[in-house]
Amino acid sequence: RSGISAWRLQRLQLVRVFFCFSFFVMIVLSSCGISYSSQEADPYRTGTEGIVVSFIDDDYTFYDQQYLLLQLLLENKGVYDAPQGKVVLSGYDPTIVKISADPIELPDDFTGKNQYAPQGSSYFVQVEEDAPVSLSLGESYDATLQASLCYTYQTIATPTACLLYNPEDTYICDQETISLNSQGGPVAVTEVRQDYLQDQVRFTVFVQHLGDGSVVNAYDVDAYDACPFTLTRDDLNHVGVTMEIGGLGEPSCIPGNGYIALNDEGLGVIICTFTLREQRTYTTPLKITLDYSYLSVLQQDISIYESSSVDRETSSTGNTGCPCSEANMRIWGGCICLYINGKMNYCSEGANNITVSGSAGDTLEYQVHGSSTVTNCGDSSSPTSS
Repeated sequence: RSGISAWRLQRLQLVRVFFCFSFFVMIVLSSCGISYSSQEADPYRTGTEGIVVSFIDDDYTFYDQQYLLLQLLLENKGVYDAPQGKVVLSGYDPTIVKISADPIELPDDFTGKNQYAPQGSSYFVQVEEDAPVSLSLGESYDATLQASLCYTYQTIATPTACLLYNPEDTYICDQETISLNSQGGPVAVTEVRQDYLQDQVRFTVFVQHLGDGSVVNAYDVDAYDACPFTLTRDDLNHVGVTMEIGGLGEPSCIPGNGYIALNDEGLGVIICTFTLREQRTYTTPLKITLDYSYLSVLQQDISIYESSSVDRETSSTGNTGCPCSEANMRIWGGCICLYINGKMNYCSEGANNITVSGSAGDTLEYQVHGSSTVTNCGDSSSPTSS
């Protein structure tokens, strides 16, 4: 009996040792299991785009005394929810093309990508015209229409940092270099280096321009007002950087104003030091906020020709991907097309407003070529159904 009890006692001790060792391993793994080589960002907090502008018309051939009816699509493809900005159209002769000279402002409610809208938000703009095109000299006119987009934006990176109070506490966490990718904006944090100092921790943060446009100074109102046409070299390639750690005060940074310059390769660096307040080692999020303005440019070639009124009716319908039957051309001299979700419907001219309907959750996109009112629409080029 005593032998069995001793065996049970020895077995119990082994079990206790095993569980204690397992518990210790779990603690170590939970503390050190964070990968400091990369940041697992939220699925939507990626990408190198901010605000994107595009022309959505099908054809850019126009005729004298015809309205352009240009449409723009603005999309917030980043994650910043409060951009402010403007689109300025240029590159055309204002005596021929009578587009309004006023900048097109970004909408107030223009949120970026999130878990509820992984594609971000979009906004359609009809470009205002003061009059139809007027080709008074020559038989044709070619121009490159330029849409310059200037806007403010912000990028946030939140890597997990190691606050090492005692250099021997590396079993809790290690101050390895953190490599990051994109964070849902054209400027991003690409690398964070951590260094131990007595009662302090120092972060060297590398910032890089990853987009296709130009970085405009973040805190310079004059630079934003100068965008896009009167920007100087001093107005470009500066990014505002702030760092925060919960429970700690403001860091001491170099440069001291938190305003870094990007070199010709789009790289910049800032060094910030935090003073630790607790005599312990632990991991915590490091919030890095980048503030900047941005300029992107889109170009679209347009052609304007002189023609008779008959040619204008034919070209304004047939050349837009909106063919008409000979019967419709004889009856009312033109064609109106309604595009719903990529499917073209032919419509005859009338006095009733176009009505587009769908089920809950559907996304309907439509373009009207010709008049803004119709009576009959259908799948054929000679519509009969209302």
